[in-house]
Amino acid sequence: MNIIIGDVAATSFVTLYCHAIESQSKDTILNDPKAVEITHELNKTLCNPNIKLERDLAEGKIDKQLVVHVAIRAKQYDKYVGKFLESSPEGVVVNIGCGLDTRFLRVDNGKVIFYDLDLPEIIEIKRQFFNENERYHFIASSVLI
Repeated sequence: MNIIIGDVAATSFVTLYCHAIESQSKDTILNDPKAVEITHELNKTLCNPNIKLERDLAEGKIDKQLVVHVAIRAKQYDKYVGKFLESSPEGVVVNIGCGLDTRFLRVDNGKVIFYDLDLPEIIEIKRQFFNENERYHFIASSVLI
């Protein structure tokens, strides 16, 4: 797997790695086994010693406060989606700027229609780890344009 992304898209990796690191902590805030699985695969690719961000991610060198903050934020968004799905179990959720987020797996109630929207380069990577189906779709587009 060869991964080349721009600076904006690189933030998707930081969020993913924060989820994975927190998921493996003793008293986890966010349980995200798919994030752990993806980071293990990405570690095989993100080993460019010349790119500090890639090296730090692959080595798990992310500030603990950032990891906790990102995990708490994800947990809260999961709660928002869960609350919405309580009143609208067959609702539609659009995860704008989804990155490599695994929210669909964390909140899927078996009825929700879920769209992940992000930059084409991120959706291309996402397709390597997730399968679209009748309820889970990807939109490769920029909300910045």
